[in-house]
Amino acid sequence: MWRKSNKVALRLQVECAAGAAGAATAALALQYRYRNAVPAHEPRDHTLHATLLLHLGDICG
Repeated sequence: MWRKSNKVALRLQVECAAGAAGAATAALALQYRYRNAVPAHEPRDHTLHATLLLHLGDICG
């Protein structure tokens, strides 16, 4: 079985403090595993890490 792509869906609920203003950002740390099965040798598993920065826009109240 071959996968064309892996997908992740996130749903975030953002609550702002009273009087908050400015740009809103969120940072997430992801850890995922990848199996390299393309070469003819034995498959190798890799654990990869990624940091995702989301710019959510300006807070206006």
